[in-house]
Amino acid sequence: MSELTGEVSRWVKLTQFTPGRQIFAVDETTAKIEDDAERAVLEAPLAAAKAAGEAQLEADANWMKNKGIQPTRPEAPKIDAPADRCISDIQTGLAKGAALTPAPGDDPSDDEVQEEAKIRAGAQALLDDHFIEGAVTITAQRYEEQLARMKRLHEALKRPENAYLIDALGLRIHVRRLGRILPAYRRALTRVGARAVSFDEVVQIRKVSYEAICQVVATILNLPNPAARARLLGPIHYQQGLMAKARAERASLKDVNPETGREIDAPVLEVPMESTSASMG
Repeated sequence: MSELTGEVSRWVKLTQFTPGRQIFAVDETTAKIEDDAERAVLEAPLAAAKAAGEAQLEADANWMKNKGIQPTRPEAPKIDAPADRCISDIQTGLAKGAALTPAPGDDPSDDEVQEEAKIRAGAQALLDDHFIEGAVTITAQRYEEQLARMKRLHEALKRPENAYLIDALGLRIHVRRLGRILPAYRRALTRVGARAVSFDEVVQIRKVSYEAICQVVATILNLPNPAARARLLGPIHYQQGLMAKARAERASLKDVNPETGREIDAPVLEVPMESTSASMG
């Protein structure tokens, strides 16, 4: 096996870099360029690999920050939490009213007993109409659906025929609060924030980043001078080794500050990436 073939076999399964490590390795490789001939062939692929690493860094950070919420409406989760608590308080109050079963010895003709029966029936009717599965009938819905259901509930609670029920169960403060939440909730759904990348976009950006660093390796491997190849591949190989060591020790993979190369306690998004042979063309 020739010396060059041996070098190629070492790189055909290049591991996907964390973005900080890719940027740092590219900068270190750029600093090791010694003449115009090396600069002429490496300047473009190194610039592309650095730009791809920076795009990956931004995409990863965006995904880690925004996954699991609706990032295009950043105000919605802030108002959704107090809305859910208000709805839960109302459902709990109605459930207590519906549980007012007659006590032993109650006289059905007694005014208080009849009042309790009226409260019990009214509370159960509202539960059947709005909370068939409990508070989650409303709170587990998507934002627009929840808003519509909260508005319908509020209108029902505000009807004159339900005033006695609201007062008897101590729900007036929650009904007033729901009335304040509704317009704030609607406004929150109209406020659009910074666009969030999708997971598919993250994968595609990582693919571009991976292919860019593979192209750097391939370009260096095409250089005729073995000493130049070893010098220029050194920073990339070193970062690859650190990542391999972390995985072998089953340690958490860490990224580095792209300017200093020092490890940082930042979450690393690991996305499966198929290894691709570095093209020799």
